[in-house]
Amino acid sequence: MDTKKMIEKLVKIAESQQKIINKLAQKLPPPNELKPAPTQKDAADVLHRALDPLTSDAVDFLYTRGGDMFIVFKKGRTSQVAYNVILKTLQKLTDEGKVQQAYELKIAPEK
Repeated sequence: MDTKKMIEKLVKIAESQQKIINKLAQKLPPPNELKPAPTQKDAADVLHRALDPLTSDAVDFLYTRGGDMFIVFKKGRTSQVAYNVILKTLQKLTDEGKVQQAYELKIAPEK
């Protein structure tokens, strides 16, 4: 079988498949509502609201800059344990799609 005949045969198969797909699509009921996927407004706010109360109480605020997310701890509340909890929560939210960008978590320098 030469190449031209093979291509013609493949085109006929594709056209046939497209007709079947169109017929099946016409039999499906239309969706009740078309809503866009919810989008994240502020990744730092999403993370802060997801923290447990004890960890959240140690955080003054969170903010993003580019691909980095910075933690500003309340004075005297900086700890490795709190950082680890925040990092784990951020990873969980990213895996769940609630935070749509993979941020590198950093501690903001104290002023």
